[in-house]
Amino acid sequence: RLSSVRMGINLELIDDLGIPAVNELLIHTQPAHLQKFYNSELEVRERNEARARFLRGRLAERRGEQN
Repeated sequence: RLSSVRMGINLELIDDLGIPAVNELLIHTQPAHLQKFYNSELEVRERNEARARFLRGRLAERRGEQN
């Protein structure tokens, strides 16, 4: 859960990701945002899969930016 990631950042257990990035991910992984991003109405399972793909992609991009 992203809320757990946010807590890890606040506790200084995670130092390679900032709160603004987590906030952005929280917003963009809301159901309406995902459906707009994928330009499709998504069932619950499809939405969960889309959310996972989206998060993996965004986190991989951030890792690439830091290297």
